[in-house]
Amino acid sequence: MAQVKLTIWAYKPAAFTGYSFLMGSAVSLWTQSEWCHIGFSLADYYYEADFADGVVRLTRVPDGAVNAGEFMVDETVVDFADRQVGKKYDVWGALGFVLGDTKEDREFKKLWFCSELAVAAMRKSKLTILETYKAWQIFPGMLVDALFRSCTHGQQETHAE
Repeated sequence: MAQVKLTIWAYKPAAFTGYSFLMGSAVSLWTQSEWCHIGFSLADYYYEADFADGVVRLTRVPDGAVNAGEFMVDETVVDFADRQVGKKYDVWGALGFVLGDTKEDREFKKLWFCSELAVAAMRKSKLTILETYKAWQIFPGMLVDALFRSCTHGQQETHAE
């Protein structure tokens, strides 16, 4: 099987404006982390679960993203990511890691929040990170901190075109 590069991208509230800045600031405040959003790139596309648009696939990484980790993975994860495009944002799921959501049956997801989608893609790639947690229990700062601790990210590189 062919390999593709999976890159996890992290955002701080300052990367956004308007409503997205307010939402990002609220996430950072609530989770006590400087990080508020996660996306990932595979091959030639960037994927994220966004509050306004749900799961999207873009042709470039948005400005303000910080490279939190890079991995070579089996190309089959691209199929997983593509199948998620168009699904809605999971507001209640995003609140679940804060409010203690206990839903266990998330195998056939129809909704995603940002870090949950990125962790699911990593796990489809057979990458083990924060394996004692379910994907929906991991918030952006928790994932970024784990990646930075694992020393797989190299240098913190900010994306801007």
